[in-house]
Amino acid sequence: MSLRQRTHTEQRRAHSIKHVVCFTVGFVVLSSLTSQPLTRDVLPSNTSEVEDSIQQPIRVLITRTVSSSEASIVQNDLRYVQSFYDGNNHKNLLKESKVQCNLLKNGTSLSPYGVHGQRSRLFPNHILCSNHHAGENNFISVQADFMMFALTSTVGLKLLEFSIALGTINATTTRRQHKVDVNIIDVSIQPEKIWNWIKYANEEALQEYDYVWFIDGDVSLASLNWHAFFTQIRLMQPKISQPACIGKSGVGTDFKILGHQSDPRVIAAEVPIVEVMAPLLETQMWLRYRDFIRSQPEVMTNIALGGEQCFDMGWCHFAKNNMTGTQSEGIMWDANITSFEHFDDSVTLLDERNPSIGRSCLVFSQTPYVHVSKKVRNKNLARLRAGKAICNFLRVRKGVIGQRGLHKVHELFIYDPFNS
Repeated sequence: MSLRQRTHTEQRRAHSIKHVVCFTVGFVVLSSLTSQPLTRDVLPSNTSEVEDSIQQPIRVLITRTVSSSEASIVQNDLRYVQSFYDGNNHKNLLKESKVQCNLLKNGTSLSPYGVHGQRSRLFPNHILCSNHHAGENNFISVQADFMMFALTSTVGLKLLEFSIALGTINATTTRRQHKVDVNIIDVSIQPEKIWNWIKYANEEALQEYDYVWFIDGDVSLASLNWHAFFTQIRLMQPKISQPACIGKSGVGTDFKILGHQSDPRVIAAEVPIVEVMAPLLETQMWLRYRDFIRSQPEVMTNIALGGEQCFDMGWCHFAKNNMTGTQSEGIMWDANITSFEHFDDSVTLLDERNPSIGRSCLVFSQTPYVHVSKKVRNKNLARLRAGKAICNFLRVRKGVIGQRGLHKVHELFIYDPFNS
């Protein structure tokens, strides 16, 4: 069910569903000394009327793959997202998200880099600061739940205890606008990231959601300007997308086209790859790609072995061409983005009258998140071989683009505040 198909009545019905937190091992739910499932409301029941938003609600399931060294990052992100729905806190967060808009409009050079992602969280862009979006608030109208893949049982219990405590702390002091559902799954027996995405992010799990957002445990969601990101999602409605990726003090990705662009006019780019670190997919887009992958036994075997390479190139080819023909290379090299005026054929002026809806894979260049880059995944020889086998299948048999083309963009989206 896509955002464009969903009705307000359906959203109201979905909003009323009871939310629970459970810690599962495979398909078995853990319990303490009984055979009953261990369940607990993360947030207390509240009969107060939920505050209405003027925007169509978006429901997103955020999945996290979490190791022991990443648990604190994910806990901080959960605390941050739950704060959106505490009383009127969303109003304060909205003001904070736009605090640097005047500086941007005055031409001040701004940097998203800073300690603990504080600068990126406040980083503005021209879409965010446009008067066209003055009445919107994505801190309240985007309703997020979590599915967490704990790589060890210890991590799973730690996340469970934190989730329960977080709900208890705020039980008597605030009114919640949305109940955040947290589902914690112990995947220690099969800790392969993509395998668990395919296994658990299925039709049943996603039936009430518009988007699924796969986010690694070493990505700081709290470093993202949440409102700015979803303002752009609403405007452009890409099938697959990601925020720009930065590190604590520099580039956080191997692909410059997926990083922050210094020219604030460069809002977004259609790209041949959206990385597996933090991709946001329309639910139906993900389910269709999932079905395609599951229909390929060779690929599934290598995913079970831990292969991940080229999986995130395949879905861009699938979204753009339905995995037919050969994926075309882009026009503009990453080094040319700063001189985009010379590439008229691949530059689109973005404004409210020309939202350029429905592109396949987009990166939002002025809305970065911080990749802490713990690098805890074990890249053993078997996993590397499995990844290469996936690449070989997708490139040779399905026409997915080669390594050279990953540093080009298909189209740049420019926002000129003086012509909008």
